Formats: sequence, structure tokens, C-alpha cells
Amino acid sequence: MAPAKLTQVETMNRILALKNQGIPKDAVHDVFVGKGLVPPSEPTIRKYYTMEEAPSTEQAKEAYEKPKAFDDELCKPIIIATLEANGGKLKISSLYDLLVEELVEKGKLGQLPGNQQTLRNYCRMLIAKGIVQKEPRERRAYDSQMDPPAGEQIQLDYGVQRLKSGENVHFICLLLRNSRKLFVFPQDHKFDAESTCRAIYAFLCILGGRVRKIVIDQESCLIYEEKYGEITTTQTFRDFLCEQQMGLWVCRKADPQSKGAILPSAYCNHEDLGKSPFQGLQRSTLQYNLRVIIFQIIVIHRTFCSPLLCFSIF
Repeated sequence: MAPAKLTQVETMNRILALKNQGIPKDAVHDVFVGKGLVPPSEPTIRKYYTMEEAPSTEQAKEAYEKPKAFDDELCKPIIIATLEANGGKLKISSLYDLLVEELVEKGKLGQLPGNQQTLRNYCRMLIAKGIVQKEPRERRAYDSQMDPPAGEQIQLDYGVQRLKSGENVHFICLLLRNSRKLFVFPQDHKFDAESTCRAIYAFLCILGGRVRKIVIDQESCLIYEEKYGEITTTQTFRDFLCEQQMGLWVCRKADPQSKGAILPSAYCNHEDLGKSPFQGLQRSTLQYNLRVIIFQIIVIHRTFCSPLLCFSIF
């Protein structure tokens, strides 16, 4: 029966085990033969017998890794320093341009040792091995928002849907925050401050009363500017709020998740409009709106979660 041949790792582990058992180096060859194994060569026995301990998997892989192109003594310090300074926000193309500017244009190197893809792989290797400490990504904290008292708050958002004819239907969603009653009002042109106020007033007439506060995003037709945390509303919207004696909550700018309940409502009605069988805007506003949208009040049963820092109160 032919002797069995061990792999390189198995041979190394077997020699180190014999060494720990106190078997002298000259007797290792005979032990392999006595157990029916192909004995390693004398240089191999000498190599593994002089080891203090078996190398780890990572160390074993490093022994067979090819040298990296960007391990150059001029490139590597710049790459590591730039990655640590910028974290995960740095584009590889920008880093590559920096290396060209610092090394090639200044005459330190004739050309870079690799292209952008090589540099991208090298940066991934540095992060994977822990040579570059990547900043931990801070995830946003969410919490369920308590429902305000009845009649306390309505939320507002806009939407637009393109019809098959190429025309657009613009709509506004108004959600009564406590009861989840939703009002959707469409029109054939973009909403401005005056048409928004008319839609809000129509919703209040259906409810038979006024709410205390309106929650809005920083829409240009309602908010003129935000400067040093101060919100300036447009004249038409400000006059309407004063006339109706209603307060205002303004969501954080460019933060759609802070709208809470109204955002899923806008998406929902956006999809409903897209399923409309009507081709043109005239027929849509005449029939589809009367059937489905105008003065439609529905109750939404959902659990809404918003960011902890949800609204800025003004």
C-alpha cells in the first residue's frame, strides 16, 4: 500500500506536534515512515522544526500574496493619511488625482504604479486588514411618535403624477394626525400658496373646525427662506395662518423622513393616480377626480415611526 501524502499545512502541524512531544529533529523522518506517510524532505523538516508556533491563516496567506502595486513607499503614506482623514466619503477618482498631483506632476514618480481600479482594490484591502480605521456609520435613531390630541395637528405634502398623455396631475395630501383622515385635492397645475390655502380651507370646512397647527416641509410656495434658524413664510400663507389663527411646525430641510405619516400617504395616492385608466387631463379631472380624489376622506391604519429629532418648532 502506497504511503499517504499530507498537505503542506498538515505536514507543518505534524512536525510541530512531534517537536512538542520531545521527539528530536533527526527522528521526524522515521516517525513519518513508521506511520505510513510520505516523509518530508530534510529542508522542510528543518524549516518547520525551528518554528516557535504554527502561523495563523492570515500569516499563511500573506506568505503567498503578490506585492501590491501601491505599496510603494511614496504612495502608501499618502493613501493611508487621506483615507483616515476622509473616512468613507472619499471618491477613489479624487484620491487618484491627488496621487497624480503629488507624485507625478512634482516629478517624484514617472507614473503611478496602477490604475484607478487597482487603487480601489488596494484601499479595500487596507480597510479589510484594519490598516485604515474606517469611521463607524452612525445610524439614525427612530422612535414611534405619540399621536397628538384630536384636532391638534394636520400634516401637508405635495405629489405629482404623469399621465399616459404626457400631462401632469398635481395633488396635495392633508392628513389629520390623530384620526388618520386623509384629504387629497388635485389640479392641473403646480400648487402655489393661494391654491394650497384653498385646499387647506376646504379640508377644514369638511372637518367642521380648525386645527391648532399645520406641519409642512420647507416648500418654496409656503416658506420664503430660513436664515439662522428663523423661518420666513410667504405673505399669502402668513395671512392665511393669521386669519385662521393656526400655528406652524416646519420640518427639517431636505429631510423627507421627518414628515412622518404624510409621506406614505403621498406615495400611496401617487400610485393610485398612476393606475388611472384615463388618458387625458380634462377627462381625468372631470371623472376620475369626482369618483376617487375630490373630498375623499379615508382612515389609514398604520404605525408611523419618525426620527427622534423630527420637527423644528417655529
